[in-house]
Amino acid sequence: MRYKPRSTCLSGTSMSRPSSFPLVEIGMVHYQFETIRPFLDGNGRLGRLLIAFLLVERALLPQPLLYLSDHTEPAR
Repeated sequence: MRYKPRSTCLSGTSMSRPSSFPLVEIGMVHYQFETIRPFLDGNGRLGRLLIAFLLVERALLPQPLLYLSDHTEPAR
């Protein structure tokens, strides 16, 4: 089953327009997310998921991959 985003939560931002440098834009979105730290816990994990889903949306990654960190693995 292939991941197909219905709509992006980033519409109206620079991510909604095509660019020559999609990896730079994805990096900037991740940096901005990590800078505002919207949640008390889990910002890093959610930020890494955000990168994976943005890569899929831009067709730079064929399917979403979930990364298990050293902290997450023992807690499973």
